[in-house]
Amino acid sequence: MDFNVRLTEAHLFPTGTEDACVTMLFQWKWPDGYCCPRCAHPHCYVTTTRRLPLFECRLCRHQASLLTGSVFEGSKTDLTKWFTALALVASDMGTSALRLSQIICVTYKTAWTMLQKIRYAIGSADMENLLLGIVQVNAAVYNRPLNASFQASPSEHPFFVGTGSNSTAPDGADYVKMKLISKKHIQNRIVHRDAIKAFTQNEISSAATATYVTQRYSSARLVPLLQLAGRASRWMNRTFKGLGRKHLQVYLDEFCYRINHSRDGAVLSSLTHLCMNMPRYTYRQLISFCS
Repeated sequence: MDFNVRLTEAHLFPTGTEDACVTMLFQWKWPDGYCCPRCAHPHCYVTTTRRLPLFECRLCRHQASLLTGSVFEGSKTDLTKWFTALALVASDMGTSALRLSQIICVTYKTAWTMLQKIRYAIGSADMENLLLGIVQVNAAVYNRPLNASFQASPSEHPFFVGTGSNSTAPDGADYVKMKLISKKHIQNRIVHRDAIKAFTQNEISSAATATYVTQRYSSARLVPLLQLAGRASRWMNRTFKGLGRKHLQVYLDEFCYRINHSRDGAVLSSLTHLCMNMPRYTYRQLISFCS
């Protein structure tokens, strides 16, 4: 197996073999060639008798796996199946756990866990990116009921959709975020100032200038942002047949991730790199996050 090959876009969707996936992961982990995580020595012994190769530093004898410190760590699922999942998440339509389980021939639980690990990695990375420049934020609603009333329906889930840009043009947004609004910050469909304060502190750079619209039918509403929110809602309903609040945030993050990385045509490569550098989540953690 040749690990020292140049990483190209052709490697981003391996052609059905574990060796191709291993070669790709090696290039992502050590793009300039092997480097010991402990002592930075550039040479190693490779143990190939395992399912995946193990790299042992020739100087300090530290052993390193390709999957250590990644979303894939501890998984017994074939790498080819993982990369199929990555490719589907990176596609315009994304994928449901049911569809993924049928495509890669795993149980629904395994497929759901794989997708949630990827989505939570996306969400974790999003926390490190703040909206910059001219920021516009509009309140939106997922799963709005057919009959509008003053009282909020249990089936509707309000969220903020915000964009940061160095231009006033709506389609020139540099970064998009969609974040659920806490239930404690909503009363009878009115967004409290605490919700604005929380979004400002957590999602917007202190150097940015932000404009908020929180009233549903305000004449000042930011139509391009509401159109983005509508696209997200239609995608979730079409792909997943509707979602509850429990895990809704990670699906909003997934939608935004594709938008934010589609401009440079690098959704799949960015997603793969992210998963290679994001610590794993266990199934128990995924369940507990939103319980």
